[in-house]
Amino acid sequence: MEVSQEKEIDFTRPKFSVLKNSIAGSAAGAAANLVGFPLDTIKVRLQAMPLPKPGEPWMYKNSFDCFFKIIRNEGVYYLFRGVTVPILNSIPNTTVLFSCVSFVKSYKLPVSKDPELLRSLAAGMIAGVATSFVLTPLDRVKCILQIEKAFGGSSYGGPVDCLRRIYREAGVRGVYKGISVTAMRDIPGWGAMFFTNELCHRAITGEKNHLTRHIGPGGVLVSGAIAGMAYWTAGLPADVLKTRYQTAPPGRYGRVLDVLRTLVRYEGFTALYTGFGAILIRALPVNAAFFLAYDYTARLINYAFPDL
Repeated sequence: MEVSQEKEIDFTRPKFSVLKNSIAGSAAGAAANLVGFPLDTIKVRLQAMPLPKPGEPWMYKNSFDCFFKIIRNEGVYYLFRGVTVPILNSIPNTTVLFSCVSFVKSYKLPVSKDPELLRSLAAGMIAGVATSFVLTPLDRVKCILQIEKAFGGSSYGGPVDCLRRIYREAGVRGVYKGISVTAMRDIPGWGAMFFTNELCHRAITGEKNHLTRHIGPGGVLVSGAIAGMAYWTAGLPADVLKTRYQTAPPGRYGRVLDVLRTLVRYEGFTALYTGFGAILIRALPVNAAFFLAYDYTARLINYAFPDL
C-alpha cells in the first residue's frame, strides 16, 4: 500500500497576504511598543522640553535624568502614558507597512546588479509614504499625551478625548499636522531599515536569495536591532522637528521650516539629534522584538493556514 506524502509547507519563507500581514504586523507592533514605550516617552520629553529661562538649568540633563525625574515626580504610569495609541495604531500601520514592502519586493526591477537590495530600499521608502497617512494622527496624540503633565499643558481624558479636541479646534488639518515631516522621517528611515535588514540577513546566512535562505531567531534579533539603529540614524532629525511641530501651541510655528530655523538658531545643529542615546538604547530591543514577532508570527500562520 502506497503511503501518501504530506503536503510540504515552506516554513522558512511565509506567503504574504494582507490578512497575514495584518495579524503578523499587529503582533510585531504590540511587541515593539510594550518593549520600547518608556524609552520613547523619554525621547519625546527630551525633544519637546522648552528652552530654560536665563540662569535656569535645562529641565532634563540627559536620558537617565529624565527617566528618574518622571519616576520620582509623576510615577511609573507616566512612562506608559499614551501606550494604547501606538498599540492600536500598529494594526493599520504595520498592515500597510508590510503589505507595501511585500508588494514592492515581489516586482522585478530593470537592473542587472543586485536587484534584491534595491527592492528592499525602494520597498521601505514607498512604505514610508503610505504609512505617513496612517501614522500622523495617532502619533500626534501620542506625543501630546507624553508631554502634557511635564510641560503644564491642558489635561486630556485619554487618546480619544485628545483626538476629539484636536479635531474640534483645528479640523482635519490639525489632526494631520506634521504629515510632511512624518514622511521626511519615514521615507529615509524605513528605506534604511529594510535595506540594512537585508544586508544583515545576507551577512549572517551567506545567502543572497531571500526566497531560499533560512535565518534563525538569533539572526532575526541581531538583524532587527541593527536595522532599527539604521532607521533612527536616518530619520531622527526629521523626528525631532516633527515632535516640536506637533506639540507646539497653535500659532507658534507657521510651518516645519520655522521649527528648523528656531532650533538651529538657539540650540545648534546638534539639537537635531536630541535623545539619540535613548533612541539607540531603545532601538536594540524594540526592533529586535519587532522583526522577531513579525517573522515568526507570519511563519506560524503560514504553517497552520497555508491557504489563508
